[in-house]
Amino acid sequence: SALKPAFKPEGEGKVTAANSSSINDGACALIIMSLARAQELKLKPLAKILAFADAEQAPIDFTTAPALALPKALKIAGLSNNAVDLWEINQAFSVA
Repeated sequence: SALKPAFKPEGEGKVTAANSSSINDGACALIIMSLARAQELKLKPLAKILAFADAEQAPIDFTTAPALALPKALKIAGLSNNAVDLWEINQAFSVA
């Protein structure tokens, strides 16, 4: 590619502006607030965050890090895999 790598010096990196995101990328917005604030604004919550977790591993394996974070989040929430009807995993990357 004629484009410069985004994360490593030229000639060493492989991720460029052209190959890092496909044409079907989208965007979204999420407003997070306390229940008290939602009630104050007379808003009805659409969801509740029960837990979150993160994980890391060697840069070569960054795409599989969610597989390490999911069990942590489930444990914090007191849930099992069977309690989840649908998983959506949006793995953003940051590898230096």
